[in-house]
Order: sequence, then C-alpha cells, then structure tokens
Amino acid sequence: MRANRLPAAIALTVLAMAGMTACGSDDHSGSNAQNGLAGLSGQEILARTKAAGDKAPSVRMTFRMEQGGSTDLITTSVARSGDCATEIAAGDPVEEGASGQLQQIHIVRKGEQSWMRMENSRSTGGAADKWMTGRGRSADQMNSYCELALTMPQTLGDMASSNRTGGWISEGSTRINGVPAVILRFVAGDPADELALVPETDTGSAMRIAVATEGEPYLLRAELTVRGDKATILFRDYGAPVTVTPPPADQVQDLGDDPADSEDAGDDFEG
Repeated sequence: MRANRLPAAIALTVLAMAGMTACGSDDHSGSNAQNGLAGLSGQEILARTKAAGDKAPSVRMTFRMEQGGSTDLITTSVARSGDCATEIAAGDPVEEGASGQLQQIHIVRKGEQSWMRMENSRSTGGAADKWMTGRGRSADQMNSYCELALTMPQTLGDMASSNRTGGWISEGSTRINGVPAVILRFVAGDPADELALVPETDTGSAMRIAVATEGEPYLLRAELTVRGDKATILFRDYGAPVTVTPPPADQVQDLGDDPADSEDAGDDFEG
C-alpha cells in the first residue's frame, strides 16, 4: 500500500532539508510581532518556537503530501500523555487508473498501546477490516506521525543549529487560520559546499515556515519541497483535549511481538 511508504518519505524530506541547513542567519524579522519576535534572527525565532512547542500539552497536525502526481492527507491529534489519533487517506489514480481505490488507515494510541485498521473504498467488512495491534518496532512505526507532530519544532531547531552554510531569512508576514505570523525561508549557502546535499539553486528544493507573532510563538505551518515533491504541514489547536477510544476487544487481532526485534536481540547476543 502506497501510504505505508509515507513515514519514510517524511524522513527523507527532513533529512534532505537538514543537509541544506547551517548556523543561524543574521537576518532580523521586520514583523510587528506582539510576542517578542520583532527584531529577532531566524535562529532566535526557531529557539522560541521550540520552547513554546515543548510546553504545549497537545497539538493537531494536518499533513498534505503531494508526490508523483498523487496527494495523501494525514490528520493527527496527539497529546504528550501518549494519546494519539491519526487518519490517513491515500490514493493514486495515475498508478491505479480510473478504478483506483481510496485507501484509508486509522491509527489510535492510548498510553503505550496502539491499534491500526486499514480499509479501502471497496471494503466489505470481515477479518480484513479488523483492528490490528502489536508490540515492538512495527508498533513504533505506526506512530510516526504522532512523533512528527510533537517533534517538528525540535527538528527545525536542531537543523538551524548545525554548522553548515546558509541560514533563515524573513520573507514577510501572513495569516494562518486568522493568526498573524512571520514567514521564514531557508536560503542555502555555497552550492559547492559538500554538506549542502540539496542546495536550492540546484534542485528547486525549498523550506518555509510560519510562526505565530501573537500569543505563544507556535509553529503554524511548514512547507517542504524536494525535487518536485511537496509537503504542507499545518499545526493548530495547541493545548486542546485529545480523546482516544480503544477499539472493542472482539474487533482486534493481536499480532504479538515484532519478529524483527527478536532477530536484532539474537544478533546482539551472538556478538
């Protein structure tokens, strides 16, 4: 199923952008910020964004991925308590033709346990539509979007503090869902730098983020473009309650422990 490859696509996108990043820019925002962002450099704004995100008890993330002519939509609501609900809708009419099916994945996490159910537009019920649960690496992978929603500000902060050429510059202001925000764009440094893995001048890769200039300096939007593929991520409802209801036990198939975890443990023992 194509949606299964999305977490890997996200990881590659973020890593590619990290290859572009460097120490903070000396640029200063010209936004008339009401929360102290006015006059700060891009790196300083990101530091405040990370601090605000770290304090937020929850967040709702909408992730739109456009790649290869298809569009996938992921919505995640996650709380730092561990509760999380994710809905993934994916379909590729180019690859699958006019009869292509809308594929959906539902993932819920309550505390440390996760459940996943997969379906498509032709689902008729039965065992194939049961919720699945398990333990180990596979269960962790099910929650990739939960972790992304909580750690995106941290990832951006880590990228901005690396020792590579380039920096963040202000690109004006905007409104995201009615909230005023400052736009920051990453500009790559010397394209010849061997650490600039995807310099913007060579590949059309780009990264822009929007940070709230009223109230808490929350990350509101991130746009990542790498070689024609585009991801747009919206963040909202910081601090809102996240309600998760585990599926009924008779609708769950327990897959047990991930065999890959046992293989890794055996390798460690033998070594």
